[in-house]
Amino acid sequence: MRLTHFGGVALPTPQENIDWQAEGRTSLFVLRDGSFDEDGVDSVLQPYTLSRSFRVISSIDTTIDNLAELVGVGRRVLKSLQRDGTTYRQTLAKITRFARPLEVAMKNHQDAQITWQIDYPYWMLTADEPYYLNHGDVLDTTPDWVLDGQYTTQALTTASHTVTITNDGKAVIRNGLIEVRPRAGASITNIKILNKTNWMSVEYNGVLGALSWLAIDLLPKSCKVDAIDKYSKLKIGAEQMDWMQLEVGANTLIVSCFAITGTVDFYYHWSATYI
Repeated sequence: MRLTHFGGVALPTPQENIDWQAEGRTSLFVLRDGSFDEDGVDSVLQPYTLSRSFRVISSIDTTIDNLAELVGVGRRVLKSLQRDGTTYRQTLAKITRFARPLEVAMKNHQDAQITWQIDYPYWMLTADEPYYLNHGDVLDTTPDWVLDGQYTTQALTTASHTVTITNDGKAVIRNGLIEVRPRAGASITNIKILNKTNWMSVEYNGVLGALSWLAIDLLPKSCKVDAIDKYSKLKIGAEQMDWMQLEVGANTLIVSCFAITGTVDFYYHWSATYI
């Protein structure tokens, strides 16, 4: 793959393509007759660093200055173009080092090297354009009620509904945004989302009135109603390592509640994920 953009800024063409990196975490406690694996049956990937060399051949000073300034912008979306020349994927990263050698390789050419810290060691399909990533630039901490990108929806009218989400990527999906919004004249009490494929669940204990908006953001771990923090009303299943995740393939979700009147809209925003 070839790195193309960071935080909305186009990167120069690198001197070589790169392949994905992946490293699984080892969490073993040594016992007398073997070891205990803290991660159980789950596989947890480690964060990693990624360094690339670039050769700037146009508007050298301006381009170099723009790249150097990216060290100070913090966490942004890093995009890459795959070997097929058409598929884009993206992840979250920070630039930790920028270097510009004093010597020039040739006239009107300037080399530069950038090192990223990849804290979220998965790549998401850019075509899904997760709207909680604010269209590819930053992690959106205040999502608006805008329906775009990849999402699965269900109109809730009874105490229990079955929703199927097919993860057509190659890795589990641990990021995503769950939204619940009662329509005019509707309300819902104590809504619970259970993934019967892996038996992970998340539950909001409270009443959502008409036109209120519940947003459970799975990556930054936030729970808000009408942009006001309601983390204390959130409950996750016992002994879960994370709030919720979608397994590769079909996932059967049971969306249930204690009481409901009228029609309530349920949305699960997600993106196909790869290692």
